[in-house]
Amino acid sequence: MTASTKFVPSRSTAGFWSQIGVPPRGRKLHEAIEAGFDYATYQKLANVTGIEKKELARITNIKSATLSRRAKDGKFSSEESDRLYRYAEVYNASLRLFEDDKLKRSMDAQSS
Repeated sequence: MTASTKFVPSRSTAGFWSQIGVPPRGRKLHEAIEAGFDYATYQKLANVTGIEKKELARITNIKSATLSRRAKDGKFSSEESDRLYRYAEVYNASLRLFEDDKLKRSMDAQSS
């Protein structure tokens, strides 16, 4: 994996969502999930989070045969897209949590 594909946390979460090509919230997100994510979104999510594609499929309960069909068809179902979104949301929340901890420790060290 190259450094250019790996997500670098920032105070803004919009960067994470734009890297994987998914709207962060609202009507556009709902529409994207209902329409089904493109297979490219799955690839970007795996690259940005640093997880193997097979492991991402396992975590989101997408069978290997289904994954092969989605690669060929280029689109996930709305249910599969929802599971991919939920994984991305949990991953992004964990980044924010640990980034906030890191920032707090840095500020505490500077004030000592």
